[in-house]
Amino acid sequence: MITFEQAHELLQSARNPSKGKPMYDMPNTRVMLVAGTIDDPSCLAIRYYNTNIVNLYPNGTYMAKTCSWNTRTTKKRINTLTPLNIKQSKGVWYHNNQPFYSGIFVNQDGSILEDNSSLSSVKTITI
Repeated sequence: MITFEQAHELLQSARNPSKGKPMYDMPNTRVMLVAGTIDDPSCLAIRYYNTNIVNLYPNGTYMAKTCSWNTRTTKKRINTLTPLNIKQSKGVWYHNNQPFYSGIFVNQDGSILEDNSSLSSVKTITI
């Protein structure tokens, strides 16, 4: 598992931080800045090829997403770099016996966070 602080240290050591920092022993995988600055990031990502599969936040939370790339390697990266424990049964991914969904938020112990506070800013339009 990689923490936000470890990912931040890796990114700071990058030759060109705007291109991210390659993850050692993980081909085609980089730490990228998503939001904030190199010195004060508010969100970092683990990018596999051109897909941010894990977002890391300073409060110790992780968001994992596949963007429909439900491959063996994506699952392996998410399991290695986050507290998620994804298993597969009959083609369906599960985390702690609950269905995995792209965009799942977990904290450092792997428990799922169901924070819908961002939905309060969504406007509904009646037609």
